[in-house]
Amino acid sequence: MTLLKEYLLKEVEEMLQNDIRLLAIGRLEDLPLEVQQTLRETMKKTEDRTGMILNLALSYGGRSEILQAVQRILRDCQKGKMAAEKITFQKFSDYLWTQGMPDPDLLIRTSGNFVFLTFFFGRSLTPNCM
Repeated sequence: MTLLKEYLLKEVEEMLQNDIRLLAIGRLEDLPLEVQQTLRETMKKTEDRTGMILNLALSYGGRSEILQAVQRILRDCQKGKMAAEKITFQKFSDYLWTQGMPDPDLLIRTSGNFVFLTFFFGRSLTPNCM
């Protein structure tokens, strides 16, 4: 993961110059602390950029995203913040890590694996893929 930290430190100025906002989803708490810190700092520096969004899925899995969303919904139902019969697809998507993000235009999977069964659950399944 030091490669990610090095990349962020090296590319933050280019992101700023090219009006790119950096976002990240996934189990970010699983990343080494120094990588988490650099990632947070880079996202903070680019948060006002509006030209393009670069969204990194780090330690991401669609099943984990769904499980975490269901757990949060159940907690809100138990607290009386939401009624089960009021859960809609839109409401469910508000609990996903991708909440508030546009559908991807381009999806690059570095593993070389072309299986999309649980990747970006609830999002467009037809982005350009590399």
